[in-house]
Amino acid sequence: LLSAAGSKCVLSQSNPPLTDKDVGCIAEALRDSGIVELYLTGNEVTMNGAEDIAAALRVNENILRLSVGDNSMSDEGALSFAAALKDNATLVWLDLQGNSISNRGVAGLAEALTTNQTLQELLLQRNEVQCQGLAALVEALKPNNSLRLLNMSLNKIADVGAAAVGHALTLNSSLVEIDLAGNAIKPDGGVAIGAGIATNTQLRVLNLNDNAVGDAGAISLANSLSNSSSCALEVLLLRNNRIAVQGCVALADSLILNSKLLTLDLHGNPGTKERAASLAFAVRHHSRGHANGVMLFNTYRLAT
Repeated sequence: LLSAAGSKCVLSQSNPPLTDKDVGCIAEALRDSGIVELYLTGNEVTMNGAEDIAAALRVNENILRLSVGDNSMSDEGALSFAAALKDNATLVWLDLQGNSISNRGVAGLAEALTTNQTLQELLLQRNEVQCQGLAALVEALKPNNSLRLLNMSLNKIADVGAAAVGHALTLNSSLVEIDLAGNAIKPDGGVAIGAGIATNTQLRVLNLNDNAVGDAGAISLANSLSNSSSCALEVLLLRNNRIAVQGCVALADSLILNSKLLTLDLHGNPGTKERAASLAFAVRHHSRGHANGVMLFNTYRLAT
């Protein structure tokens, strides 16, 4: 499985699950393997197996995508991969989701990203990262020119972490997509992110689903969509965010002025039912601004 050059090896959710001993054998073969993708998701790999795989990454010159999500690697495993990223110059996609990684592990990854200019997508959802860890990570993105996608959904970053993201967005010029869904972000955090997207010319997708940014956060986002020519956002996901009438009105008004946004999801917000007519009018007006009058709101929802 590991010998064919240019191939991928899928050993996810093995039955029985792979253990550190199994992964040690895989890591030894990986050192000079020609495969470009390796998937080890959903096994029983701990920090010891992570150390073996990371050591192989430091010498492997072929692998592009690695998934070790939903194992038990903890911070120690994350630190092993962080060390590998300092030497590896081929990996573009790394999945570390669901590994009980906290601030310490993310701080190590952050340090690695200050020098690594190859990794393009980093998946860290469903871990235990708090605001301090995310702050270290987004600080590292200021000099980083390679990372395009960061998934931090279902962590614990709250408003302080959201504020760090908002500030980083004013300086980072590489991120195209960021997922912060399910992070207990409230109005202050929503306002900070709204301010951050105003001057960012690269971010296209922002997922804030299942937070609580409320009207204040929605208005801040709407202001950037309405008034900033720099804002490049194409997809804005705001489902289940406690956005009431004022926020929905602001977002509806922004659709009339903004010609770039393609997808807006407001499902599950209390203001959508009361302002359905205003939102529908704004969507129709927005659509007429595009070639052939194409309806571009692929997942826009009016119903709660």
